[in-house]
Amino acid sequence: MTDGELDVGCKFGQLSIGVNTANLGIVIAKGRMERNKPDQFFLDARLSVVLELDPLSADDQPGQDTFIEPEETVEAVVDVKGYSVNSKQFGLGLTFSREDVDLIKLIKFAQRSGRIKATRTGDAGSDD
Repeated sequence: MTDGELDVGCKFGQLSIGVNTANLGIVIAKGRMERNKPDQFFLDARLSVVLELDPLSADDQPGQDTFIEPEETVEAVVDVKGYSVNSKQFGLGLTFSREDVDLIKLIKFAQRSGRIKATRTGDAGSDD
């Protein structure tokens, strides 16, 4: 995996749906990412992502990070403006264009566990 790629287990948070965009919060345990990677990856970033929903997320154990087949998958291009950090985790919001994502699928991710696979493709808000 290169500096511009990410493949890590996460917890999906709340989903907010606006007029033109939808925002899904995610939390990644601090020990699951290299120390300098969040700055390189999440500051004003445009990412190509694959989100995978863990079919057993209702039965998650602390620290559980693997599952066999995802219950649901969403592929999209998202913007990330920044992230927050505390002693245990990183938190960020993935901003989707409503035109480019299946909201019915995305709703299933709210407050569940899964995996994010992402490639940084540019800067947030760019049209490259």
